[in-house]
Amino acid sequence: MDQQREHDRRAAQQSDAAVAREWASRHNLVDTVESIIANCATSVKAIMDVIAADRNIPPPAFAVRQAGTSTVS
Repeated sequence: MDQQREHDRRAAQQSDAAVAREWASRHNLVDTVESIIANCATSVKAIMDVIAADRNIPPPAFAVRQAGTSTVS
């Protein structure tokens, strides 16, 4: 009985995940999230550049490397 319940629970989770992926795909949410992340990275780099220029120090290398890149695959 417990095995059947576990099987049913997993099947429901997989079904929910498939529905969520389909909905997100139809509404272009993946592209939207990637765009938001890229914009945030660009904004953070711009802010760090202003701070660095104000203090006359170079920004951290990781910020320069990651700015404008998406981390969503």
